[in-house]
Amino acid sequence: MQDPRLPTSFGFTDIHATHKNALRAARRSRNVFIPIIAYATYLIMRLRHVAQGNGWEVDSWSRQLQESDKLPPAWINEVLVSDIANMEMARMGVFVRLLSCQFLRDVRTFIMFGMPVWFVWDSTQQNTPHDWADLIRPTTQELTNTSVRDSGSLMDTSGDWGEVNAAVEDASSNKPKLRTRNEAVKQEEVGKRDA
Repeated sequence: MQDPRLPTSFGFTDIHATHKNALRAARRSRNVFIPIIAYATYLIMRLRHVAQGNGWEVDSWSRQLQESDKLPPAWINEVLVSDIANMEMARMGVFVRLLSCQFLRDVRTFIMFGMPVWFVWDSTQQNTPHDWADLIRPTTQELTNTSVRDSGSLMDTSGDWGEVNAAVEDASSNKPKLRTRNEAVKQEEVGKRDA
């Protein structure tokens, strides 16, 4: 994985000929924080996964950074209390192309922290068993943790496996309310019965 480019590489500190060019450089520099934040979260996830697996102190990385005197303690504390280090925060997720993915071993880490993972299957993989299946197959405990964490969210996985339980919008109010398909069907049945 290549390290993200620094915001200074997009020229926000340079002198610009026009106001428009200065704004463009500032926006591009600001937007570069998105992959930096994602990368920092990824690194923290990995460190926590390894720490939990070995019985170590979960956020020992922050103590080590403070002891190194390379970063101000206030900055490290801000990262610790921010969404960057908050693993309960909903994440956008990650797409994994199985034929070319270089981080398959990290998939278990993503699952452990409740990050959605989508696999891109190529036509040659549709029904072919692969030796990496154990790397990506979640354990029963991971499925239970994910089901509990996601219950009530847009993706409710708390029902039985294979049960259609996708969220749909409720058109009966001005503000859309998300419901599962099962709730929508039950409400329609009640409505037909009452009519």
